[in-house]
Amino acid sequence: AVGSPGNAKTRDALSEIRLELDEISIALNQWEGKNASSSDTPDKPAPSIGSTVPTVREPSLPAVALSGEPSVASFNSFETNSYLIIRPRLHFSPDLQYHGFSTTGNIETNAGIGLALDLGRSFGDFDLGVSVGFTHTGLEDITLSGDTFASDGDAHNYHLSLLLGYRTALSERLSLKAGTGLGLVSRHTLYDIDTLGYSLADQSVVFLGELQLAVSLDLSERNALFAGYRFSYLSEAGSFGDTHQHALEFGSEWTW
Repeated sequence: AVGSPGNAKTRDALSEIRLELDEISIALNQWEGKNASSSDTPDKPAPSIGSTVPTVREPSLPAVALSGEPSVASFNSFETNSYLIIRPRLHFSPDLQYHGFSTTGNIETNAGIGLALDLGRSFGDFDLGVSVGFTHTGLEDITLSGDTFASDGDAHNYHLSLLLGYRTALSERLSLKAGTGLGLVSRHTLYDIDTLGYSLADQSVVFLGELQLAVSLDLSERNALFAGYRFSYLSEAGSFGDTHQHALEFGSEWTW
């Protein structure tokens, strides 16, 4: 029956269960609220006007060279060395022209010899230096107006020039060097025409221009042997015309 004591006990039990469930639900809600508040990062207080704000520095970026424009570091990476070259030579030249007051002629020349010293610096594949040296050429008979007269003489040349060269490697030990030289040469010419009893002499400082091509063989890191060809042009000096020489050179090079 509805009003039976059993029903009243059942209702009381259900009420107690509801109360316990409500208490559990409230406890769970409180626990979840605490976890949510602890997981949130609290706002930092704004710095006061008098406080020091740390300065943020941007990291420096490495310098990047534009395309086609080498950076300064690339120039500083060039290997530089000093060098000394000793180059003996054997040269050949055409007949030397003579311009007198009333006549002109050709003077026969012999094969000549010479010696030069080059001192300079290497910048990567480029060489820049100075050269000093001398050459000697023997002079023989002269031809004047179709007649040949027995003669003999000597032509000595002393030069000082500026050299510019470029080297390229052919192999691990072989390299090819091309270069040019510009400078001054002092031409000393003494010539005796024996059959006429007449002597010619001249001393002049004139222009010197040279082109060179040589192949060198490395014997060690500091020493090399080379052989090559050199063309030299000397402008006219007094009564003697301009001339040029074809030289075969060989010698040694030291670097440090």
